[in-house]
Amino acid sequence: MNDRFFLKLLLALFAGLIFAEVLVVLLFGLRLELILFCFIVVAALTGIAVVVRLLLVERREIDSVSMRRAMQKREGIMQDRLKEYDVDEEFIGGKKVMRPKGNSMSPAHREHLSDKSASPAAPVSLSIEEAIRLHAGMYGGLEKLLQLMEKIDEASFSSLVQKAGLGTLSRQEVMLRITCMIDEQASSGGAASRKSCIIEGYSMESESFDDYIRRSMSGSEEASESGDKGFSIELDGAALSKGVGVPPADFSHDPKSMIASLKRAGSHT
Repeated sequence: MNDRFFLKLLLALFAGLIFAEVLVVLLFGLRLELILFCFIVVAALTGIAVVVRLLLVERREIDSVSMRRAMQKREGIMQDRLKEYDVDEEFIGGKKVMRPKGNSMSPAHREHLSDKSASPAAPVSLSIEEAIRLHAGMYGGLEKLLQLMEKIDEASFSSLVQKAGLGTLSRQEVMLRITCMIDEQASSGGAASRKSCIIEGYSMESESFDDYIRRSMSGSEEASESGDKGFSIELDGAALSKGVGVPPADFSHDPKSMIASLKRAGSHT
């Protein structure tokens, strides 16, 4: 029940009570039983109106979300906001009607989504050589991979081929491809192998690295023998130990003499 309607109803009841009391007094005089009768009737009607309003308010509080949404739609307050929602007709005694959700989506956008769903993305496929080279780096190189192919059984080979994405190649075909790649790598100088395994390359050149450290930490004689053309400045310790330094004539450890020499130099300038 609307608040304004309830207040208007109470106002009408009280105004009717006043009008009835005045009319009873004018017609029958001050008769107490008639005055009380009119008052009791109006009070009873007022109580009924209050109880009805409270019952409606309590029912409004236990309404479901779908029922409140349906009432708001009927009132026309939130039609634009709630037009994308389905009303659960189970709470209002009707048959549930499902409406398609997608009114706010433009036709171009729907066509774009349908094209995307109709054409799935094509899987990225690698060539056989690229797949072998990729997995060779995991097993320590092509030679190690070839040795692994020779040792494993058929079940392990099938799972390895499936993980590598080599298709339905047999063991002999895969081993032949790996052998050809090893021969090509050997003919090209093994540059690809050194690039694919940097740690292995450093371990192969450990002797030259140790030699470099030794030459860097050694003296100038070993550096000159190794043929490095570097520039270094060294002090001749033997000549410095033999030579005797002569201090100036006016040199003294006394601070007063030092200050006096500075004052003399300042007076000359």
